[in-house]
This record gives sequence, C-alpha cells and structure tokens, in this order.
Amino acid sequence: MKKSANILHFIRHIVKNRRFCTKEMAQTLGTSHKTIQRYIKEVEEFFGIKFLRYEKGCYYLPDTAALRTILIEPKDIEDFERVFDLLAMADTSYVRFLGIDDSLAQKLLSDEMRVYKLKTPVFEELKRFELLKSLKRAIKDRRYIDIHYHSNQDYFYKEAKPLRILFAEGNWYLAALTNDPLNNGFKFLRINFIRNIEVLPHTFQRVLEAERFIEEFQSLFSAYLEPSFEVRVRVDEEVARHFRTKKFLPSQRILKDRGDLILSYTINNENEILLLAKRWMPHMRILTPDHLQHKLVQIAKSFLNDTF
Repeated sequence: MKKSANILHFIRHIVKNRRFCTKEMAQTLGTSHKTIQRYIKEVEEFFGIKFLRYEKGCYYLPDTAALRTILIEPKDIEDFERVFDLLAMADTSYVRFLGIDDSLAQKLLSDEMRVYKLKTPVFEELKRFELLKSLKRAIKDRRYIDIHYHSNQDYFYKEAKPLRILFAEGNWYLAALTNDPLNNGFKFLRINFIRNIEVLPHTFQRVLEAERFIEEFQSLFSAYLEPSFEVRVRVDEEVARHFRTKKFLPSQRILKDRGDLILSYTINNENEILLLAKRWMPHMRILTPDHLQHKLVQIAKSFLNDTF
C-alpha cells in the first residue's frame, strides 16, 4: 500500500511540476534513491514514456498527458460519489444494465444502499440486449434501419430513422421516425417487442424537429408536430396537496389555490389529460375544453356498465 501511495504522489508531482530530482524526491517520500530510480523505470514502462535528464540526478517530462489520465482530482471524486448515490437511489438493476457484475455492484453500492431506498415501478427486464449494439451503432452513424415489430400484430417499418434509446415509465423504447402517417411517423417502439432490425448502408440527415421533441415531450402520449392547447382542471381539496408538491405533467401550473385547485396543462394529445383525470377520478374535473369532460364521463359510464 505504501508503494502505491508513493508512486501516486510521485506521478502527481510530475504532472504538477514536470521535473524532479531523485534525492529530493526520496526525502519527500521517505524512501531511498534506488527506490526512486525503480519508480522511474516502472512509470516509463507502464505509460510508454521517457524521462529526460537535464542534470545529474534530475529529470523532466515534456508531455504529461499520459499521466493525467489516471489522476482523479478531489472534486472529481465528489462527482463520482454523486453518481453512485443516484445509482443506489434508483436500483442496482441500472448498474447491471451497465454490464457490471452483480457481486461487484453490491460491493460498489453497499455503503450508499444503507442510506437510500427508492421504491420504483418494476424495472422492465431488457430481453433484447443483442439489439442494443446494432441500435447504438445505427443511431450514432445515422443509418436507416428496417424494423420488424410485433405488439398486437406484426408491423414492418422500412427505412426508419433511429433517433434515441429511451427509458420511460419503467420500459425501454426506441424513438424512431418512420413512413407510417400515424403521429406524423414518430414512434416510441418497445425494444422488447422488436423482432429484428437490419442496419442499412445509407445515412440520413439530422431531424432537428424530432430531436427537440425527444428533449421536450412530456409523456409517451405526446403527439409529434401537432399544435398544443390548454386544458384547465379542478382538483378537490382532499387531494390538492399532491398537486402542490408534484407536477404530474411538466406543463402543470397552479392558477388558483382556494383549498381546491384550478390547474392548467398544455398538451397536444387528449389522452395526456384523459389518462391523468382517470387516475384521479372522482377528484379531478376537466373544466375546459368542455368536450374532454364529456369524454371522461363517457369513459366512466362505459367502465361502470362493463363492471356491473
């Protein structure tokens, strides 16, 4: 352990000063002149570098880039700890997804896991790992792909543009632009439902509108290239506290707080608000536009008729 610490200190000194003398370095590290000579040889062999002597017992290194790659600054260590905090709060499944062995993941996160526990929705097991390598390459190179997709039936998307791999609402998706006119061609395709892809040799140009949409969409039901409109709802006082502390859609704004709440949402697909309202029935009522409240009532009546 002392040797490792000494070599690390030796490397730090070189990166900072570019030069050293063996006598002074031996005194600093509390070791011998011969040991410093051994350190010089080991560092040269490991990094493929050569120290240049400028006087007897003294050396310098013109380029320290090779040595900097192994040094971690204190501020970087803090950043790494934050990353492990995030992984521990989420789930060790995320660590396994990165390809880290389970036993190693447990060792890496053991301290943090004694502090954090985040109960999340069931993490979808990604069964199509073999697709990831091909999808990643196609996305990075902007290559068209042919997709065979199966959910309730088979779909074939020819010359689709793969844009991004997403993890949303507990599931893995491929965001892609296709020739299907539905939703202006934009698809969130469950990766586990992709039967096969073929990466084609020709490439496509960046689609800035689609890239912006991926960054800004607020739910998997958000429509692509469709105009937005405002929806206002009333939330009963009984559940209002939940909406004061959490935005159930990113566009949520509180317009009035008088015990109960008047909320505003900006959406471009009716299902975004209908699904939210269904979740909070009977404590949420859609105020405007009127036809959406009528749809919500019809959904409730249909459910009751089917149930009873």
